[in-house]
Amino acid sequence: FTLDMSTSAAAMGKIRLAYISGASVEEHLLQDAQGHPATDPAVLFMEPKGSLLPMGGSGGGYKGFGLSMMVDCLVAGLSGGFAPPAPEGAPPTNNVLVNIWNPEKFSGVAHMQKEAEKYLAFVRATPPVDPARPVRVAGDRAQEEKIRREKNGIPLSRGSAVALARQAEKLGIAAPAAFNG
Repeated sequence: FTLDMSTSAAAMGKIRLAYISGASVEEHLLQDAQGHPATDPAVLFMEPKGSLLPMGGSGGGYKGFGLSMMVDCLVAGLSGGFAPPAPEGAPPTNNVLVNIWNPEKFSGVAHMQKEAEKYLAFVRATPPVDPARPVRVAGDRAQEEKIRREKNGIPLSRGSAVALARQAEKLGIAAPAAFNG
């Protein structure tokens, strides 16, 4: 079980991919600079910039906003980074804090593993609203995607391929012909 998450309604990487590929995003993820709901990811990359909404979106986002503020303060303070606003001239950053616990120092590995496996099985056994879409837990989709990509390769949007080809050209590196658009 791995939990890699954002305290916003969507991860910035997901929004960036939509922007590069020219796709719109679901409602309740973004707002423009005036605070209006937006589905065009360009609102995050063009001036005046909009913002990602907090976990919970436009309806229940105040709880996600509080959680996000707490996490920003902890991560910036403990990592040596900056909480918004960063000092003038500071490079853009993505503060990261990794928590690693040794179960041996608490209740023991066997107990931890037994309880985690029991709980994950309990959650996955929940009857789904749609029987064609079983209940999943954090990390399931990423694990499925990892297996799919190991088997089939990593998909690359046309926009990403063109951007990579341009960057390769700037660096004097030959890009695969398929990357040139």
